Amino acid sequence: MKFIPLILLSMFAVSPPAPGSLRIDFGQEDAGQNWRVVNDGVMGGLSYGQAQLQEDLISFQGAISLDNNGGFSSLRSPYDRIDLSQFTTVTIRLKTQGQGFALQLYRSRVWYEPYLRHAIESVEGEWTTVSIPLADFENTRVGRTNGQTAQEEWLRNTIQLAFINTGKKAGPFELEVDYIEFK
Repeated sequence: MKFIPLILLSMFAVSPPAPGSLRIDFGQEDAGQNWRVVNDGVMGGLSYGQAQLQEDLISFQGAISLDNNGGFSSLRSPYDRIDLSQFTTVTIRLKTQGQGFALQLYRSRVWYEPYLRHAIESVEGEWTTVSIPLADFENTRVGRTNGQTAQEEWLRNTIQLAFINTGKKAGPFELEVDYIEFK
């Protein structure tokens, strides 16, 4: 296992397993190398998280603290432009413990700008493969949705993917991700 540095050098390693798809396979060499953790400490919170690449997955674990108005830890891809408008679904193979998670799609580096978000339904402690229609992602700003869903312009201008805990409860968490595939 190796610790993932908190630097951004390039977008994630991707491989097209079939025409018309984009796959981020954490079992491939260099996939996940430059993903980073962002905790609520950026706003004074006390939550922590760390990510490690293992042989065929990325493991993200830590603990959420609600002290000092905290309550989140996130695992984020490097910044890079990625056009997701050509795809209709995202499929993720993952395993969770302790907290619920969501996938977020950012189009801005500014934290308070809206982003797209969808909760990930999984069975705690079991490997789960989840498929989510991209049209079901909700326009969200600082954790609050506004009732709008993903539009082609938003998907076309994606610059970052992120997993974030959604429970807003104190305690440990773990997220293991095998792959993310857009079709």
